[in-house]
Amino acid sequence: MTDPYTYPTNIGSPQGMSCVSFKGCPAAAPVVWCTTSLGGGNNSHYIGADKWVTGLFWDFLNKY
Repeated sequence: MTDPYTYPTNIGSPQGMSCVSFKGCPAAAPVVWCTTSLGGGNNSHYIGADKWVTGLFWDFLNKY
């Protein structure tokens, strides 16, 4: 159902980040899901996330 999605290692991603792309989606409109081992709850967002989220976002947009 999914394939590994390769993201750049220089974005400073958090420990345990893993991304997959879903099979069967149009090549021009892929669906990618990323998870981290940061945990959940009210404190699942943390200071500094903007550094790797922005890099991941721009990498994705530049591929498509």
